[in-house]
Amino acid sequence: IPADPLSRSLAATPNWLVVPHPHHTRLEAVRRERGPSSPLTKLQPTRVYQDMWYLVVALIVAASSVRAAHHAVPIMCHGNAYYNITFYGMWSEATHAGNVPNTSMFSPASAASHSSEYEMWRPHTLASDAVKQVAETGSNELLKTELELEQEKKKVHDTYFGAGPMDAMGHADTESLVFTPTHHFGSFVSMVFPSPDWFVGIYNIDLCGSDTGKWMKKRSINLYAWDAGTDSGKDFESADDPTDPVDEVTLLMPGSDADSAFNGFSKIPKFATITLELAHVKYEKKECMAMSKETYHVHFEGMWTNESHPRVPMPGTAQFSPVVVASHNEDYVMWKPGMAVSEGVKKVAEQGPPDVLLQELKDAECLGVKDFTSAAAPIATMGSVDLYIDVDQYHPFISAVAMIFPSPDWFVGISWINLCDWCFWNDDTIELALQPWDAGTDDGAEFESDNAATTPPGVVSLITTDQMSGSALGSFYNRLRQHIKPLATITIERKMDAERDYKNLVLAWKKSFEQYKMEMEKWKEEECMSSD
Repeated sequence: IPADPLSRSLAATPNWLVVPHPHHTRLEAVRRERGPSSPLTKLQPTRVYQDMWYLVVALIVAASSVRAAHHAVPIMCHGNAYYNITFYGMWSEATHAGNVPNTSMFSPASAASHSSEYEMWRPHTLASDAVKQVAETGSNELLKTELELEQEKKKVHDTYFGAGPMDAMGHADTESLVFTPTHHFGSFVSMVFPSPDWFVGIYNIDLCGSDTGKWMKKRSINLYAWDAGTDSGKDFESADDPTDPVDEVTLLMPGSDADSAFNGFSKIPKFATITLELAHVKYEKKECMAMSKETYHVHFEGMWTNESHPRVPMPGTAQFSPVVVASHNEDYVMWKPGMAVSEGVKKVAEQGPPDVLLQELKDAECLGVKDFTSAAAPIATMGSVDLYIDVDQYHPFISAVAMIFPSPDWFVGISWINLCDWCFWNDDTIELALQPWDAGTDDGAEFESDNAATTPPGVVSLITTDQMSGSALGSFYNRLRQHIKPLATITIERKMDAERDYKNLVLAWKKSFEQYKMEMEKWKEEECMSSD
């Protein structure tokens, strides 16, 4: 019996899930072992009816299993969504009991669409220098610089900066802010002016409905005032009083002090509302025209040591579960930030064994999965494994996942990596650093936390250095918000074949020319019809 818990759990995995591949190690279709059976003509009538009844029941159960597996697969939104954002100021003497300075207004709006790897601000974290500048002065110059740098890193997609201040009781419309399938979160910030360090805003608002795969038509959100934690002033026009040390971002609460702006308030009313309304969705179909089938080498390598991640000593049983890799089309998603995980990914993230996920991949072959493979055993924290995966023009994406063991529900992986660029397969070596992700199914904050199921289940999110669970500091907690170093890397390389590449190029250009001819014929027909 294996000594460590993960290996014991893997030992219980049915042996039919791991079988040899003709030209590389991979997981094949389910291998059913059937004993000899007699011809139907030799069976007695009663036995025939029994067998037919068992067959009907088996088909019903199988259909239910496939349907359940289909619904378990997370759904990604497609196309670029254009949202109109409208800000409504609601700060007046009537709404705030006369507590309104003569110069009341909101600073110019700052908004961005981004991936889960970026956060403009969030409660119970330290405000960045950029958000501090907005909250204390209304200027967004540092935030502009920050967002430009994050755009270069592909973490931020689109930005909007208002031309001037917004009235306390007015409304302001932004230009369209563009959201994409990978950048479907929105954040916004504006200073409550005048004030010590108070602001209104939204953070990490998800506009993609992961259960439907459709962009949300409209979202309206009430905006309350937040304290950036950088100035200790208590009234709108208090003198500068820097907080030392700085505190976390918190919701502004009524104060009992005589000099507090909200002394006597039972609850501070909302200052504004913001509405994000879908204008239209633009679909950009990037067809893969690479005609050949390809095989890619996927190299997983651990980088997890006490020196690289010193916050908590590495557990004695530390390792990665067997990494699972799959190739698929654009309609299938193994896992995705901001989306609930399937039962298969949940089991990998919480326990390690890939059996449920492998069965999901098998069931999803008709839904867009082409090939899938898995390491045969757990991987050491500084170990490595080499796998091979097949792709074609209809299935050019690959995804992967492996548990960080032990942990509540943490994993590393890649999602929706496209290996095709029009008529060419990617020839460059792709090296991806793997950060820790939380599957959103367990509330534990330490590697060896007791099971604490998240109710209701959350969504996949990037683990950050401010992670806590109640009063417990997380295994990656760092008050200075230093970047978490990668726990592993995945390197992807194509197996080269010069003759095959030449044939692929010729076929791709031929297909492109045929499409051009069809477009020209269609244009001529339309011209003839219009001239008639």
